[in-house]
Amino acid sequence: MNRLLSIALLSVACATPLLSARGQAATARKPGASKLRPVTAYVSVNNQERLVTFVDRTRDTVSFVLGERPVGARQTIEIAQFDAVFFDLGKIDWGELHMAVRRQQWTRAIRLLAPFITPLLPYLDLPENNGVEYALSMGDYMMRAANLSLQAARTPKQREAAEEQYRRAYTVLRRVQRAEWSSAGQIADLKSLQCLLALDRPQAARKLFQEAIEPNPGDRAYGLYWLIRAQLDLHSEDFRAAMEAAVKSLCFENKDIDTFPDALMISARCYEELLEWYRARDVYYEVARIFPKTDWSRAARARLQFIMDKELTKAEEKSAVETVFFGLQEDMNKLVRDLLAEQDKDEEIPKPSAEAADPDEDADLKVFD
Repeated sequence: MNRLLSIALLSVACATPLLSARGQAATARKPGASKLRPVTAYVSVNNQERLVTFVDRTRDTVSFVLGERPVGARQTIEIAQFDAVFFDLGKIDWGELHMAVRRQQWTRAIRLLAPFITPLLPYLDLPENNGVEYALSMGDYMMRAANLSLQAARTPKQREAAEEQYRRAYTVLRRVQRAEWSSAGQIADLKSLQCLLALDRPQAARKLFQEAIEPNPGDRAYGLYWLIRAQLDLHSEDFRAAMEAAVKSLCFENKDIDTFPDALMISARCYEELLEWYRARDVYYEVARIFPKTDWSRAARARLQFIMDKELTKAEEKSAVETVFFGLQEDMNKLVRDLLAEQDKDEEIPKPSAEAADPDEDADLKVFD
């Protein structure tokens, strides 16, 4: 792993309304807005906890009834008055969800989460709620499913279906982004820009990126921030800037599976564009070796095969990076050929389902958008 990083480094307040028997009149919603599905939660206001059912909301207030049934006298409370909100997510089949994620069955994972997470989307900005991280995960799975659909698309209709998946993932992530109290909100904000890039809207993505707050090293969003900067620069064909951003992502987040492999692939792509074939080969080799049975490995193998077929690293390298940094003498071409000669044991890339893999299209996705 250290050798891989060295390769990259060569380049540049009041609870009274909640507890009273007589509720306030709920603030009217915008004309024509759909009613939201009821959501039951334990809420804490001024250190007092009660079980309530949310039934509606405006931009600054939430309407609810006491208890777990959406009937009875409505009360309204300002969002700023909440201390914490705990949604009941106990009915999610966590074992099945873990298995689906492990097998990269993104459609399956979405369907396991969507019935429980989609109704929460209008309430993710409520302070200290436990639904934000799971909503972020669902948005991420939607992006992954959309990416598979886009890779498999062969007709305009299939491509449009994949783009619609990306649009819905974007909508979910923008809902999560409103949880400004949580680091998940910043992660969702950045991931939504990846949706825009996949939808070929780089100008919109760059504009939103310029509004994002640059995280500090060690912050949860640091690696993702610089990865997206690298993706934007790559789209603009500024390969040296893309390399510099990818290296920042690599060096500070070399254990983040959500950013590290993608940053490596960008650095290898930049090496190719800069005609540094030996460095590109080395990085692709490490990706294929470290991340077997993944899309990253399959993509890296394809590029290695291209480099070998074109004999772009046939000549002896003048100053091999492993010799400069570690005093090692390795025949990288032989290692690559051995890797490619191995029987490809990778699992097949999951095929997108013809059925919709996204949450139901209803008011939960549309409120205030």
